[in-house]
Amino acid sequence: MKGLTTRPTLEKTRETIFNILQSRFKLELYEVFDLFAGSGALGLEAYSRGASRVFFIETDRRCYKNLKSNIETLSLTNYCSIFLNDATEWIRSHQWSSKPKLFLLDPPYKSDLAQKVIHTLSQREQNLDRSIIVLETEKEKQMLYPQHFQLIKQKIFGKTRIDFIEILSKSDLW
Repeated sequence: MKGLTTRPTLEKTRETIFNILQSRFKLELYEVFDLFAGSGALGLEAYSRGASRVFFIETDRRCYKNLKSNIETLSLTNYCSIFLNDATEWIRSHQWSSKPKLFLLDPPYKSDLAQKVIHTLSQREQNLDRSIIVLETEKEKQMLYPQHFQLIKQKIFGKTRIDFIEILSKSDLW
């Protein structure tokens, strides 16, 4: 699905992301949210690495249809859900379970969508403590993280930067 609407994460980058995650966290404990799903590569990798449930959120109708078809073909409909929706709107309306969350963000480069999602997540306090965000963005992109979003690791791959962020309880800051 690489083209005008998608820029799938390179296999080497995906492997590094999930090796880092698995060295620090037990993925089977997390619900995974692939917020700019595109081809679904990040969310499907999370599932293949042990995540119990993956939610894909995508705004492009063509990507949505292809991803939905792939999930059905792979018989993953009991483990994967896909939504045709804007990521920030979906975050505002979603009812979170008490499980920790892993948010995978690979928004279009040269957009402000990553910052909007970070802001929207920071406004939601319901069951997000100890959740993890993995953000793929341009190396030079300036990001502003709320005080309770702790940058725990950063990796550079050419022109790409991967930020690993843990959402702390606001009470942990005092």
